[in-house]
Amino acid sequence: MTVAEDKSPQPVRLTLWQRVTGSIITSFLIAFILTTFLALAGTLLLRYRDSLADVERQESRLANLLAQSLDAHVRQHADLAQALATAISLDERIQGAFSNRDRESLLQISQTYWRELRLSYPLAQFHFHVPPSTSFLRVHQPDKYGDSLADRPMVVEAITNRKPLAGVEGGATGVSIRGIAPVFYLDRFIGTVEIGIAFNDQLLRDLNISDKEVPYRIRILAVDLARLRAGDPNSLTPIAANVYYQPDIHLDLYRTVTESGVLQHTYATVDGRRYYVYLYPVKDFAGQVAAVAEILMDHTALVEPLRRSLISDIILRTALLVGVSLLVWLMLKVHIRRPLRKLAEAMQAIASGDLYHSLDIGLRRDELGLMAQAFSKLQKYLSHALSQLDQMAQRLAASSEELANAMESVGMSSQQISSTVADIAGGAGKQAEETSTIATSMGEIQQLSHDIAERANQSAIQTHAMAQAIQGTSNTLQQLGERSDIIRRTVAMMAKFADETHLLALNAAVEAARAGAAGRGFAVLADEIRQLARSSAQATEEVTEQSRHILKTIEQLLAGMPTALAQVQEIASLSERIALASQHQNERITKVSHALSEISSIAEQNAAGTEQLAAAIEEQNVSLEELVVLSQELTQMAAELRNSVDQIYSGSSAEEALSTPAAETATV
Repeated sequence: MTVAEDKSPQPVRLTLWQRVTGSIITSFLIAFILTTFLALAGTLLLRYRDSLADVERQESRLANLLAQSLDAHVRQHADLAQALATAISLDERIQGAFSNRDRESLLQISQTYWRELRLSYPLAQFHFHVPPSTSFLRVHQPDKYGDSLADRPMVVEAITNRKPLAGVEGGATGVSIRGIAPVFYLDRFIGTVEIGIAFNDQLLRDLNISDKEVPYRIRILAVDLARLRAGDPNSLTPIAANVYYQPDIHLDLYRTVTESGVLQHTYATVDGRRYYVYLYPVKDFAGQVAAVAEILMDHTALVEPLRRSLISDIILRTALLVGVSLLVWLMLKVHIRRPLRKLAEAMQAIASGDLYHSLDIGLRRDELGLMAQAFSKLQKYLSHALSQLDQMAQRLAASSEELANAMESVGMSSQQISSTVADIAGGAGKQAEETSTIATSMGEIQQLSHDIAERANQSAIQTHAMAQAIQGTSNTLQQLGERSDIIRRTVAMMAKFADETHLLALNAAVEAARAGAAGRGFAVLADEIRQLARSSAQATEEVTEQSRHILKTIEQLLAGMPTALAQVQEIASLSERIALASQHQNERITKVSHALSEISSIAEQNAAGTEQLAAAIEEQNVSLEELVVLSQELTQMAAELRNSVDQIYSGSSAEEALSTPAAETATV
């Protein structure tokens, strides 16, 4: 007796997530909250991204307005400088002193203008020029004059065209806003006067971009392009600023603006705040970049309200999401969770054996109402099915007992038949073995005869091949003899040629001796040719001797070839006769082997038939034994089925009914 394993259900360990989402309502609520939160977060992020794009556009627009305002201020100051220069050029004292090239008088008169104008305007230059383009007097630097101004396009054009000009231009004292006016005396052109207004901090502080106050910083930087290309950080010199600062901007951007004249923009950090940087080229009178206007918009000040608004929206929408989630949870609890719990309790009652437990969830026409109706139908069906199952179990038990008795009787008869067939199979097997032994011996004899025939055929084939090879060798030797004769004739010709060359060399030596000192070089060459001819004659004799030996050897080989060929042909004929005799013998052995094979096959078929019959009877016996075991198991299953039905009707739980068969003992 052995005790069967306990197959009762084991408790399942739940994870933390399964415990939290163990309820359908909880799972649905969590999914709803997560989906809504992700949707709100995505909406806020998209709106924040669009707001940042609006900020970038606003920064670019405001920086462009600053650049336009700077251009307008520069034009206003340029017009002012031109007006001041024109007013000075109309002073008769200036005209007289300038016409007489009286530098001292001109300086005294001009210094009065210089002092008075600097009280009202940020003047940087006060300069007189004479044709073609020479400095006559710098009122701001009286000691420096007489130098060429050919590198100043404004000065050259003003003197050439004798018309007033205004614009931005660099000079010995730096980049400034300049105005030039022609000076005439008695309708005679005598030169030009220039007034320069500096880029100062006040000019940048007066810029107005809009009615809305936006924090910004601006600097005007003079650029030394050669040093900038070399990467020198000191190549940028601030000449004006509304607030002085030091941003972290790569020099390549300044170089791009200076070389291409195209504005650039980027972001930089100044004093711990993020700024939008707008690099604007300030071009001179000739259209070249004379300076770079660096405009910084406070990016942090513009973005900070957006961040505060985003945080407020997140807090507000999160609170709204929590409120809506609580409301949804209450509705689900009242309308879904309670009916589902009652339905679960009813199912648990059925699992415990109570097939008549009532389910009351009220009058509902939704999915829960359909589930309640289906549950009631299931109760009725289970009760009816269990009644029919009990009747079927009783009939099955009776039929299983009758089947087991019949199988035992059939099994005894099959064992007697199996014993008789085994005796017959033993005799047939011995007869088949003896016949098989004789057939095997004949097969070995046949194989031996076949091998002899094959070897004789192979010997004949090889002998014929040898005869053909000997014949081919004979032909080759004849050809070799013919070619040796050709070589002999060729060598004789070469010997003759060497003799003639030797004679020619002797004649040349004689002629060289007659020529005296003039023929010494030719005599040496003739001597070398004579020695070469002698060496050629010796080599020709050696080749002739070797050719004679080779020809003699070939003649000896050709003399022995007919005898060898006749012997090989005789061996081939003998091999063919042996192969033919072996083939006739092999045919006779084959006939005897076929007869023995047929006898052996018949004996083997008889033995196989009896063995198959015995095996079939044995398989039938095994099947009968399995049927007996199955009928016994069927009887036991019918008893267990009736026991389970009785337990259900008696009110015991379904788990106890399922675990009862597993707890019983099994018989070995």
